[in-house]
Amino acid sequence: MSHVVNAEVAATVLSVSVEAGQKVQAEDAVVMLETLKIEIPVLAGVSGTVTEVVVANQVLVVGAHAQ
Repeated sequence: MSHVVNAEVAATVLSVSVEAGQKVQAEDAVVMLETLKIEIPVLAGVSGTVTEVVVANQVLVVGAHAQ
């Protein structure tokens, strides 16, 4: 079963804390976003293994879609 982690707000990616193949626990911070000078962690919703990372630092994300 796969699970997608999405940003809930439009923001810039400050850092990506995971890479493909890495194991994560539910509630681990996987990405740090910044919007309006506020840092917002994006948390894993479930425990598992990261299969793909589709964002990079300094990329603007809008909901689930990178710009």
